[in-house]
Amino acid sequence: MVDRLEASGKVRYSFYFENGGDETKLFNASCRYVTIVEEGNSSQFFAETEAEAAKRHAVDTHGSKQTEEPKEGWKKSKARKLLFDDIRQGIISLDAKVDKDLSMKVFDMHIEFADWDFNKFANRIKGVQKIIKQQNARANDDKAAFENFCENHEPSKFSHHGYIQWQGSEAQKLVQKHLKDGTIGSYTKEKYDNPKMEYWLSRSEFCDEFPLSVFRDKIRQEQRTAKYHHTLTVRGKKETYKYSN
Repeated sequence: MVDRLEASGKVRYSFYFENGGDETKLFNASCRYVTIVEEGNSSQFFAETEAEAAKRHAVDTHGSKQTEEPKEGWKKSKARKLLFDDIRQGIISLDAKVDKDLSMKVFDMHIEFADWDFNKFANRIKGVQKIIKQQNARANDDKAAFENFCENHEPSKFSHHGYIQWQGSEAQKLVQKHLKDGTIGSYTKEKYDNPKMEYWLSRSEFCDEFPLSVFRDKIRQEQRTAKYHHTLTVRGKKETYKYSN
C-alpha cells in the first residue's frame, strides 16, 4: 500500500503489486478487489496529527502516569468495543491469563486504547473476558434447551385455526411459482367476475386446504415477500457495481 487518496469525500487506496509484479503500474481499489494481508506503518506516508502523537506517547509510556479518561465513559467507548471484537474473534484468547505483559501487548494493539488509564486496563480485559464467557454459557444453555424442546415436541402440521400450515405447503410453492411465471396475473376482472375465487378454485391444493379469505391473505403475503426480495436484489446489484461505474 503506497498512498491514500481522497476523491469525492471517499477514501480510495492505490497500490503496486510486489514480489515480481510490475512496480511501474499503479492500481486503484475502486476498480479492483484486493485482500490486504498485511498493513504497514502509516506514519511512513502520512503526517501524524498532534492528537495521534499524544496518544502514541501514552501507549509508549504504558501508564507511567495516570491518564485523564474521556467523559463518555468506558462502557460506551469505541475502545471497549474493539476489545470485545478482538476477544470474540480470538485475536486475544478468551482464557488468556491477564498479567502486565499481556496488558501491555493488548494496550499497543489500538490507538484508541491510549485514551484510557493503563493501570486499569488489566481489570478491563478481565471484565470483558468474564462478560463474553457468561454470554457464551447462556447461548449454550439456550441452544441445549431449544434442541431438547424440538426433540420432544414435533412441529404441528396444522395452525390453531384448523387448516394446514402455509409455510412449506404445496399451495405456497404453487403460488410462488405462479407469481414468477405470471399465471396469477392472467386471472383478471376482464376474464372473470371474481378472479381471486376462480384462481382459488383452480387447484385442489388451494380450495381443499384453505378458506378463500385466508388464501387471499396468503397471496398478498407472497406478493409482498416477492417485492421485498426483488428490492434486496436490486440494492445488492447497486452496491456491487457502484464503484465500477
